[in-house]
Amino acid sequence: MKRGLSLVIVAIAATVAACSSSSSTGPKTQTAAQLASHFDSIYSSLLAGGSDTDTEAAEFVAFFVESPAAFGASPVSVPVTTGSGAETWSGYGFDYATASDSYFVAAIYPSTSLQNLFLVEWDYTSGTLAMYADGFVNHFAAFGPDSAATGAASVSTLGTGSCSLQTGLAADSLISAAFAGNTCTPITFSASASVTFPAALGFGSLTTVSFPATTFNGVRLFGGNAPGHATRIPSVAAARVEHLLDLMHRVR
Repeated sequence: MKRGLSLVIVAIAATVAACSSSSSTGPKTQTAAQLASHFDSIYSSLLAGGSDTDTEAAEFVAFFVESPAAFGASPVSVPVTTGSGAETWSGYGFDYATASDSYFVAAIYPSTSLQNLFLVEWDYTSGTLAMYADGFVNHFAAFGPDSAATGAASVSTLGTGSCSLQTGLAADSLISAAFAGNTCTPITFSASASVTFPAALGFGSLTTVSFPATTFNGVRLFGGNAPGHATRIPSVAAARVEHLLDLMHRVR
């Protein structure tokens, strides 16, 4: 991935600068719609790189990072501990659910630039938990799956209303295809994680990432196929995202 993505890092940096209104670091306070549009610009910048790896990274951002905001969720502060000590990041996510199973995903990041991004996944199938985490460091220049992950996740509150996909986004077709046939409801969910990544990935102080039980904002997307780790994206349009996940977890 390094060769292809290096061609678009400058474009992403320019997009982030254009979207920033101050010189302060860390996540900015934005509405869900503004955040979705911001991540959509990163998706478009990655997609413009043109290579297969650029496209896979773009779709990964659209599906796992942009989609919660595109359905109306706003991030919360997440107290994260890394090898550098205690930090405050932002995060939110979704629960892709059926009547018996739930697949929770939280995207956590120290900055909306997505210079560093971590996805934590709690896959409950018939009550049994399988946990995964994926790290993307230095604007996707280094990436890979965890070597160990522990934690838990559960729904805290389930909203009574519905949520719909924000229109006018470049990634709308990918997101809508990935969640076709699912009903959307706002939720909050409580989740905790302690994750270690292989030293060979070169994550440095981000080799270990953990956070205590934190209440995340998100959406529940209900229906479709069971959200097992191998079948959780029930659409042809999202097959490339599924392919990337399979590649990242091929050693499990």
